[in-house]
Amino acid sequence: MINEVIEKKLNNNQDFTIMYMDIDKFKAYTDYYGFFKSDAVLRFMSNIIKNNVSKYGSTKDFMGHPGGDDFVIICEDKEIAKKVGNKIVEEFDAGISDYYSEEDRKNGYISTLSRDGEIKKFPICTLSIISITNESNKYSTANELFKEMMHKKNEAKDFSGSIMLQS
Repeated sequence: MINEVIEKKLNNNQDFTIMYMDIDKFKAYTDYYGFFKSDAVLRFMSNIIKNNVSKYGSTKDFMGHPGGDDFVIICEDKEIAKKVGNKIVEEFDAGISDYYSEEDRKNGYISTLSRDGEIKKFPICTLSIISITNESNKYSTANELFKEMMHKKNEAKDFSGSIMLQS
């Protein structure tokens, strides 16, 4: 569905802003706390998105969940997208620690197996939002746009806290 919405907007030469959201360190969180608690974090994130799009966006804005800890919003107005994205980061950062034990909040991290099989410290989850508009850079296909988003996602992952990268 996400791909269809983007392709339709591209084919109709409509300007839009897409925000791709990814919860950083979520795999470690899931490995440590389990699926029940990680599902609660996904619901928390979903509610933040719905509430902010409802409050600041328009009925024409699209919200999607491609899977896992990834979410997408497609806005027709880049200034609204900026406001919604910043509010989402703010609310995520204000509430994510509630999903950690008191001890883990105090420590500021959890210790669990990394992807390479070693026990590592993982900080409290943060949020990366990649915001791309097609106003100045005209994309031919949704795939072209997604490639740019994944490139920007890697930049965002290098940042130590939550971030909204705009391009």
